Amino acid sequence: MPRFNVNRFYELSVSAAPATPVVTAADAKTFMRVDYSTDDSYITALVTTATKWVEDYLNRALITQTLIAYYTQYAGVVYLPNAPVQSVTTVEQIAQDATATVLTAAQDYYVKGVQDKYLEFAGNTYLPSGHSVSDTLADYGLKVTYVAGYGDASTDVPEPIIEAVKRLVMYLYDNRDEVVIGAALTKMPLGLTALLDPYKNINL
Repeated sequence: MPRFNVNRFYELSVSAAPATPVVTAADAKTFMRVDYSTDDSYITALVTTATKWVEDYLNRALITQTLIAYYTQYAGVVYLPNAPVQSVTTVEQIAQDATATVLTAAQDYYVKGVQDKYLEFAGNTYLPSGHSVSDTLADYGLKVTYVAGYGDASTDVPEPIIEAVKRLVMYLYDNRDEVVIGAALTKMPLGLTALLDPYKNINL
């Protein structure tokens, strides 16, 4: 088990969005038994919103995407948000003057884990003189670019998650007067947590 996790996660951004949706509008319409095209664009927007809410709830990426995670402080072990992590592209140490130093894999850091991969900084090659791996390194930030998601297609995503996205789309569609599209979901609708909770990623 990793020994250290003294990090301050700051921000996550999407560098390259998924090429395909986790649920198509056609699939959502079939699930909801909607057989008219009047609301197609609206249902497409609901799929995007539902997918984002599910990803935020799970702290997972569903379809393959490139993400950039920023930390204002790091040391020892760094967990990456929105696993499963397929690969780590670059890891950069950011100094206070915004100077970026690209770190070397299998030398400055190691990628460990299976799906919920994490970074372990084992050694002092990246540390200022006099510091150890357990220090908080308040003077240094970290920028990690990586590819995350279960796979390129919806068939790669566990079926209970797909089912939850469809049900959430239907919930939003049926309660359109009560829901603001794009707003944060404060509480997952009843019944969806049973589908989603086994897949929640609690590491960060």
